[in-house]
Amino acid sequence: MKLIAAGLALALLTQPVFAGSNTEEDTIRETTRAVLKQLNLKRDKLQKEPEYIQQLVRELIVPHFDFELMSRLVMGPYWQEFDEAQRACFVSGFRNLLVERYAYILLSYDNQRIVYDSAEDIGKKGYRLVRQTISRDGVRPLPIEYTMEQDGDEWKVIDLIIDGISLVRSHRGMFQSRIHTQGNEYFINNFPECNN
Repeated sequence: MKLIAAGLALALLTQPVFAGSNTEEDTIRETTRAVLKQLNLKRDKLQKEPEYIQQLVRELIVPHFDFELMSRLVMGPYWQEFDEAQRACFVSGFRNLLVERYAYILLSYDNQRIVYDSAEDIGKKGYRLVRQTISRDGVRPLPIEYTMEQDGDEWKVIDLIIDGISLVRSHRGMFQSRIHTQGNEYFINNFPECNN
C-alpha cells in the first residue's frame, strides 16, 4: 500500500506549475488538481495503453522533482566516490527506477478526498514541508508529506514521506548497503544507464 501511495504522490505532482503559483502550497494544490483532471480525462487510454502511463509520468514528473539532489542525498558519502559520468548515469538510473516503479499507480486514485495542512519550515536549509492527507473509505487516512526546496521561482520536491516513510531514506539504506557489500563498480553497473 505504501508503494501505491508513493506512486500516487508522485503522480499528484505531474503538471506544470501555473502562473501565479509562487508558494510551495500553491504548487502542490494546483498540480494535484490538474493531474486529477488529466487522470479522469485519460483514464480509458491509460487502461488500454500501459506504456502511455510511463510516458505521461516521464514527461510530467521530472520537472517537479530535483532528482540530482535526491540522488546526492540517497548516496550520502558514497556520492564523492563516483566520477561525473557515474553520477550522471546514477541520477538518470534513479529517476528511471522511480518512474518505472510508480508509473502504474496513476490509475490507483479513485476520487478520494484530499485535505491540506499549512506548509511549515523544517531544518535550517530553507526547506518547507507540505502535507496532504488522502481520505480512503474503510481505512485510516493516508498522510503524504513533500519536502520542498525553492529553486529560483519554482518549488521542487526533494523527498517524499508516505505514511511516515521517507523515499530518500529508504533508498539510502538499500543503496548504501549494496555499495558496501558489492563495491562501487558492481553497484553502479547494475543500472543499465551506467553499463554502456
